[in-house]
Amino acid sequence: METIRKLSETPSPDDSSNDAFILVGKQQLEVNLERKQSLLESSRFMQEDLDETTAVLHQMRRTHNGGYAFMTRNEEKQHIQQYRAKASRYKELCAEIRALQAEQQNLTTTKFALDSELLEQERNLCETEKSLGLQGISDIQDNLEATSDMKV
Repeated sequence: METIRKLSETPSPDDSSNDAFILVGKQQLEVNLERKQSLLESSRFMQEDLDETTAVLHQMRRTHNGGYAFMTRNEEKQHIQQYRAKASRYKELCAEIRALQAEQQNLTTTKFALDSELLEQERNLCETEKSLGLQGISDIQDNLEATSDMKV
């Protein structure tokens, strides 16, 4: 979230640094996707654990003809501690997912704004080239840069 704030506080980029801003946005989006995937995997493991615990509970109910087996005091305390730990972890994961979703929405909005600004800058560059009689020089430069990047 702080990175997004830094991006929004920076002054409007000029022609030469437009690609850098887009690259930063894409990198941030990739980082968020990785974090989201790890959270989803953690959530999946927790869901499997819940399913397993539910199966054990149903087995216990069948064993005791629908009734509940009485727990000892220590078993009850241990069960309550496990439940509280899982419940708090679940709440933390949900909060982190909501934060990631909000951050992804901000990044998507920022990317859209930067893309539209890039298009506007490219239009201005084409108009300037046309007025100077150098139409197409930026395309040639882009092709040269792409070729040199491929060689490296």
